[in-house]
Amino acid sequence: MSTSGGWRVRRIAGIFVSALLTAYIALQLYHIQFATPHLVDRDSYYHTRAANLLPERGLSREFPWMQYSVWKDRFADKELLYHAILAPFCSSEPTMVRGGKWAAWLFSIALFALFTLALRTTGARAPILWTFLLFCAGNHFLFRIMEVRAHVLSIILFIAGTALL
Repeated sequence: MSTSGGWRVRRIAGIFVSALLTAYIALQLYHIQFATPHLVDRDSYYHTRAANLLPERGLSREFPWMQYSVWKDRFADKELLYHAILAPFCSSEPTMVRGGKWAAWLFSIALFALFTLALRTTGARAPILWTFLLFCAGNHFLFRIMEVRAHVLSIILFIAGTALL
């Protein structure tokens, strides 16, 4: 086999193993996210509700649901971009929570897939191993990335920005 042929086989095998690992991680994260019909934490409900109300209310300066907070009369949505991205998932009232769970699941898969792609494109050795080690970081990490919160999108954008540098 020629040198270029062996290189192609290794590259295709690497892509195949990366796809298998991503599928495995996606399945495990699905089991974590959908083990209960409820959201992972209380902040997740706030973000799904804010995304649900965004198309109807637009940019609001008040948030009357926060009765005992400074946000009641002086509200500023500091996660507006995240809520705008989340809005299509949380558009209807009955499926708002389920949509938030699907969005969190998709964002967490995107985090791992982009991490693998960033390592692969920057020429890091054993990107599949590093992705698997990230997945094995522990239950606290997995719990945090399954929340419907803007930090997951921030991590995704950070990985993309770092890879582009």
